[in-house]
Amino acid sequence: MKKRSTSSANNTSKKVSKGRKTYKAAPSPECENITGLAVFPDELLLEIISYYPDSEFDPDEECSKQIEDANARLARRERLTALSQTCRNLHRFLHPYVWSRIEVFGGMRVGGPTGTPTTLFGEDELAVELIRQLEIVTVRDPGLAGYINVVNVAIKSHCIRRVLRELARCIAMFPNLHTLMIKMSNNAMTPLALDLTINSSFGPYESFPQIRSIIIQQECNALLKYMSGARYIRFETSGAYYHMSDQQLRALDFATCVPLLEDLCVFLPSHMELPTPPHVTHQFPKLRHLTLKFIDGGYDLHGVLENCLHLKSVKVLIAEVPLDMEIWEKLVSAVKETLLSLQENDKEEKTIVLDERQHGQPESIIALPWPPEFPLLAVH
Repeated sequence: MKKRSTSSANNTSKKVSKGRKTYKAAPSPECENITGLAVFPDELLLEIISYYPDSEFDPDEECSKQIEDANARLARRERLTALSQTCRNLHRFLHPYVWSRIEVFGGMRVGGPTGTPTTLFGEDELAVELIRQLEIVTVRDPGLAGYINVVNVAIKSHCIRRVLRELARCIAMFPNLHTLMIKMSNNAMTPLALDLTINSSFGPYESFPQIRSIIIQQECNALLKYMSGARYIRFETSGAYYHMSDQQLRALDFATCVPLLEDLCVFLPSHMELPTPPHVTHQFPKLRHLTLKFIDGGYDLHGVLENCLHLKSVKVLIAEVPLDMEIWEKLVSAVKETLLSLQENDKEEKTIVLDERQHGQPESIIALPWPPEFPLLAVH
């Protein structure tokens, strides 16, 4: 009896289970973003992004303005990053606009670990932030490396060898990098030790021909050996205006490694004399634009400029202390006469840019047209 009841119970349960209907869950439809920005064509997105432009890189900006611009770029980057995460189309389109620069220097704000922006001050903070940004564009998302076109960084004593090695490795991965600005402060190293550190970091890559503009302190002039494609060089000073003659001359010597140089900016301390005119001409045969920073006016500009046969423009500015107006006018007159003399041979328009901010005047331009149909014209 027990067996029958058990078997009948089993049969009953089987019948019940067979009678039940089973339903397969229907696949959930994919949610596609088919409205708004996500479906805009690239032409329309380009028009929209043009109303939110990035600021142009200007190495002559004051420190406070550089910090202000860097903070504005951080806010822009965070907004574009958030927008790019809404859909694949915007991610593809906004990718180049999110990371176009590597910028790290004291006083600028960066995204903190908790999402709250923090301000960089310490040497270790600068080093960590630089490594973090380089890692983002070369390790986490290597596709971003192709969009980097400006590197503007401050490097201090903290882990300087490791930081320089990593920077050199990443620069080699930036095919569209055109401007490199490095502010280096490392008082613990002798010039020879710093040269050896730079050579050991950048030497394995031999050259970075993609870089067109380089702004460095004169202590770092060994970098010029690896910038064979540079057209513009600017030497910064580190504050010791009256003790830079040896470094200035070493920097000019290293500049001979840059055969395509067209634009040069040099600082002239009061006790230093420029190299002889033939020396300048032989060093920079393709020089087109020259910027001279003076402390005083004790220089013979006639002999220097007349041998720069391809010179097109000269910018004259005064560092720190305003010059006596009589000395200033003599400098301007010497530049003007020399360019007019060159103009008789090359029949080319010349330009003189006068930075008179130390005299309380705005920057002015003196145009020397060719043919000289009109008198010299000063445009303010």
